Amino acid sequence: IKGAYTFTFEAASAGAPLPADAVDGKVVKTNPAGNGGTELFGPIVFKSEGTYRYKVTESGTVAGVTNDAAAEKTVTVTVKNNDGKLAASWEVTDGTNAAADPNQAVRFTNVYDDITPAKVTIPIAKTVRAADDAVVPAWEYTFTLANADGATVDTQTIAGDRNARSGQGAFKELSFDAPGTYRYKVTESGSVAGITTDSTPVNVTIEVVDAGDGTLTATTNANQGATAAFWNDYETTQLDVAKQWAGDDELTELRPDHVTFRLLEGGVFKGKAIALTSDTGWAGSFFNLPVYSDSAKQQKIDYTIEEEPVAGYTGSYDAKVDVGKITNTIDTGSLKLTKKVTAADGLTAPDPSRLRSTRRSPASSAARRSSTAWPRLTCATASPRPSRACLRARPIR
Repeated sequence: IKGAYTFTFEAASAGAPLPADAVDGKVVKTNPAGNGGTELFGPIVFKSEGTYRYKVTESGTVAGVTNDAAAEKTVTVTVKNNDGKLAASWEVTDGTNAAADPNQAVRFTNVYDDITPAKVTIPIAKTVRAADDAVVPAWEYTFTLANADGATVDTQTIAGDRNARSGQGAFKELSFDAPGTYRYKVTESGSVAGITTDSTPVNVTIEVVDAGDGTLTATTNANQGATAAFWNDYETTQLDVAKQWAGDDELTELRPDHVTFRLLEGGVFKGKAIALTSDTGWAGSFFNLPVYSDSAKQQKIDYTIEEEPVAGYTGSYDAKVDVGKITNTIDTGSLKLTKKVTAADGLTAPDPSRLRSTRRSPASSAARRSSTAWPRLTCATASPRPSRACLRARPIR
């Protein structure tokens, strides 16, 4: 504000001498510096005793500056003869009932206080990076704004629904009423399974400048941008599963119409299951499975599978060999047959062991027939047809 104010010195009583540079009875000066400064009126030559009065007035305005309440100051100079020498003294008054200011400069005090503060809002941007086909879980994170001393200025929470990939927010408005450089730090906190937490703080620098017109302007730089941006990653995988059948190639009709595989996380079933059928080739996949159980990516999730029991089959599973495959083998057994031979009343039944059917060569069969001693029965009858008893007693050929 150098030169923004004008100060006029002129006589307020008749006969009051003026400085040699007075023009039309006045000496005019302006403030020599941006913060005001000091100027001199004079010298003034007094040739006789007496009381002389002068007035000094200030004019000029600057936005944001409140001028001195007394725009006009009165200077009273008293000249006395001390042993043949003239000596001058003075006092300054401003008509405000304040005490006179003896032998002091004429002071105008203006205050730069009517300033429009600079207002700054720091935006927050949250981004979750994931594969296009991934299903991101719902998330919530807290962001803290701290000043250069580490004191918390504000906290804000940003949340996202299931599959939300981004979110926005802002800290409360900051107000600056003085020029300077202001530094802040923004950090993120929170933990969501499978989503990393961005541990890198965002440093925010705000430069506040006096525009010289009663206003302050601010420029925000948050790591080369005006926004406090945080990036999080959601890493997923998929588990392919398959059903293998064994021992029933000729009995496929015994297979069920579907089998159910359940997904275990750390050995615990948490509700995810899949049905496999012949139409799916007895295969399928669990998609969009988070790789990690913590936000620091330190704990990988151990996925295994189990099958709902299938009647008539025994399942086998070895996660170390193939975490996604279960083999079902058809259950088999043995059938024991017992042969019982009974004879009619009065007859003796042949040895059952001799009735077993054994495939032998024709020669061997003939030899067996010739050497077999069959029980004989004489049937006394004239009928051309033997009796039932005779028929039962005949050897089986």
